[in-house]
Amino acid sequence: METIPTKAFAQAMGRNAVYLYSRLSKRVESNRVINRMFQRVLAGDNEQQRAAYLQMASNYEVLKQYTNAANMYQQARQIRDDADVLYKQAMNVYSSKTNPAQTESLLNQFKQKFSNDERKWTLQQYVAVQYYNGMNHAKALQLIREPLQGDAVIHNVASLFTNLNGLDPVSYTHLTLPTNRE
Repeated sequence: METIPTKAFAQAMGRNAVYLYSRLSKRVESNRVINRMFQRVLAGDNEQQRAAYLQMASNYEVLKQYTNAANMYQQARQIRDDADVLYKQAMNVYSSKTNPAQTESLLNQFKQKFSNDERKWTLQQYVAVQYYNGMNHAKALQLIREPLQGDAVIHNVASLFTNLNGLDPVSYTHLTLPTNRE
């Protein structure tokens, strides 16, 4: 790529190299080519740059570099935001085992921007589980209540809610028993 002029041919060669490296599962090499294309101003227009960021994010996911993947999704969202990219960013932040507040921040963005998207329940369940694993049971309980309306089956949320909420003993003192007197 060093001796090729910075025109359409060089862009096509770069994109082809990215595609081939990705198909061959050479994710690191694919990302190196993309980074080099950005350095040489060969990444193209906004949509082509967004596609490059999404490819890099996908490569990082396969490499289990979730923080890097989340950062690339953020770059793509800066060009054009949509529900799929925000969802993937939130899932990568979750997978990176970072502070639950970061995942919750993305959840709140998702709920605000894409309130009709049912995946908000799944994201909220993941955030609740993150707080639960971090021993913040009060916050986990607070977050788990709402998704019960949306989907209580996925991730065993109903069971988690029961565990967090505790099992209060049932009191029958308010009941009166019928008598057999006539």
